[in-house]
Amino acid sequence: MDFERLVKKAKKGDEQAFYDLMLNVRDPLYRIAFRYFGNENDALDALQEVTYKAYIKMGKLRKANRFKAWIFKIMINHCNDIWNKRKRTIPVEQIIDNHGKHDSYQYIILQDLLTSLDPNLQEVIQLKYFEDWTIKQIASWKRVPEGTVKTWLKRSLIMLKMEWEKGDERYG
Repeated sequence: MDFERLVKKAKKGDEQAFYDLMLNVRDPLYRIAFRYFGNENDALDALQEVTYKAYIKMGKLRKANRFKAWIFKIMINHCNDIWNKRKRTIPVEQIIDNHGKHDSYQYIILQDLLTSLDPNLQEVIQLKYFEDWTIKQIASWKRVPEGTVKTWLKRSLIMLKMEWEKGDERYG
């Protein structure tokens, strides 16, 4: 049975067809969520929530051949929502128990400075420097040219540097 036929059946309420569709996209959806959150539990939660959302909204899908793009967009939007709710903060316990990777005090200051940035710039910094994504990966994921990502990174770093230099006054 071809993919578009499954989509059409699922739109009409065929649960088995929807299940078969989800089997086809489960792994790439999981990878998106895992890349975003960096842990299995959050990725599985996101996958479950997106499956539910897709099931509820299946009738609103206009073109059967756009199913994958549609469901990937649902996943990305869901991940963005969760990411924004968490405000990209790291629990203090995680900072302190950082296995010597960072000086704790400076790392806390850096995290504080990051929260002063525009959320889009925070996200790009987070992905590039904390999640080790390439500029190409970020550009693809954000659906913008690589040059735009480079501009965002440069702007973010300039702003962070200015705030860091002011930081001596703020943090004593």
